[in-house]
Amino acid sequence: MTLARTDVANELLKRGISLTDIEISLTLGQFITNVDRIGFPDNPLQIHFNYKASQSDFIAEYNYKNSYYGIYTPNVTEALKRIASELVPFVTRSGKFIPSGKLRPLTISQSIAIVGIHEVRHRVQHELPHISFFRPDSKSTDVVLMTLIEYVPILFENIRTLMRAQKLSEDFISLRTNEYEFDSNVVELYYSHKKIRTKEDVRSVLFAEPL
Repeated sequence: MTLARTDVANELLKRGISLTDIEISLTLGQFITNVDRIGFPDNPLQIHFNYKASQSDFIAEYNYKNSYYGIYTPNVTEALKRIASELVPFVTRSGKFIPSGKLRPLTISQSIAIVGIHEVRHRVQHELPHISFFRPDSKSTDVVLMTLIEYVPILFENIRTLMRAQKLSEDFISLRTNEYEFDSNVVELYYSHKKIRTKEDVRSVLFAEPL
């Protein structure tokens, strides 16, 4: 569904989506649109708002086959709250983690930013093949990036353990922890550590590369 903001809200309301989920979905859609226009100013993509829940428990997606972004609106607020409550490591400029007990939970706005930058990075992966992926063996002179590159394998191992406990298929687990997801997770975490003030700041994260 790709309608004007008011039309989207009215249509989702008719479909039984709560007002809170509608507002959060529209905010996420606007964030993705803003980042996408910074990264791809000559060819921004549309946002599709889905009124049915994702069978894969996704909040949003980049559909590379049909070139659009999708947002799954049912219960999106609770899904973002779950992200906000999870540990997102804070790394100091020296590359050291701050202990989790000293971390403040993410706000919904920060969770929206993480999800949004993650999806637009997927577009970068598919449409700009000259941009190198971050991988477990990647290197960087940026100590924060380097620490995140070392952290994501630990994160993914925890994700795999959790998914296996939930009896999810190995194919699905591989899909959620493949090289595309590794790269996007490094970039989303990097974004959460950067002070974003300008469009160039956004581009520097969106198009970040290892050595």
